[in-house]
Amino acid sequence: MTALFSSLARPKAHGRADLHMHSTSSDGKYSVRELVDMCARAGLLVMAVTDHDTLGYFGELSDLAQARGVRAICGVEITANIHQKDIHILAYGLDNQNHEINLRLEEVRRSRFERFLSILDRLEAKGLSGLTAHRHEAVDTLKRHPGMALGRRNIAEILVSLKHVSSLRNAFDRYLKDPAVVGIPKENLSATEVIRLVRDSGGITSWAHPPENMVPSLLPELASMGMTGLEAEYPDFRNSWTRKLRAMASDLGLLVTGGSDCHGPGARWPGSTSIGGKDLETFLEALS
Repeated sequence: MTALFSSLARPKAHGRADLHMHSTSSDGKYSVRELVDMCARAGLLVMAVTDHDTLGYFGELSDLAQARGVRAICGVEITANIHQKDIHILAYGLDNQNHEINLRLEEVRRSRFERFLSILDRLEAKGLSGLTAHRHEAVDTLKRHPGMALGRRNIAEILVSLKHVSSLRNAFDRYLKDPAVVGIPKENLSATEVIRLVRDSGGITSWAHPPENMVPSLLPELASMGMTGLEAEYPDFRNSWTRKLRAMASDLGLLVTGGSDCHGPGARWPGSTSIGGKDLETFLEALS
């Protein structure tokens, strides 16, 4: 009976892993310290912060997580191009000091920031007020935190704060999906290069939140390039889609990853979506 009560008292994510979270180093609202605290309280055994196009957070994360008894995996989320389509690739277990991958990510961040400023300019040209101060603030932030990555979500948050829109979704629907606003060339690595860079740095890769309309045609090709895994556990996915992804991963010899994609307060809290059991065991074996 004592064992039963102990089991019921455990947090939902006890002994599991959340392998997809974002901190203030990219477009998340929680600091690395806050994420570690929430992961520890959720009972997670393993965590990975996967900020966009940056590894600069990992030194702090590793020390904080170790002190709380959580295993921290070095991760990053990279936007990649394949057949003129953008996909997101999660990378795990790579060397955060690797010169080649850090150099390429720095180039991507620089391009993203130039695009960030250009989008603000285009929104201002549309008559949206109050953006100049945020432009100056972004420049100052990048000077203080050169490894930070800024993107469309950050702009959506600015639009909400200025009351130009009522929500992040509204910001994307009204402005940040409009080609006249966001149709600006950006530096994206090819999927082939991302997979190679991560592999050469000692890491493994997984396709993040794979869209249903892209998986049938692209998954076999990505697997043939050396993609290691597939994110099948994701908060937006229907159970039927998760089952299909798991079946395809099994057929192609891919491991299964998953996580909350936490960006801040809300339903996607650390550990709200996670992997455990054989999935986690296979993942950790692949890292080693």
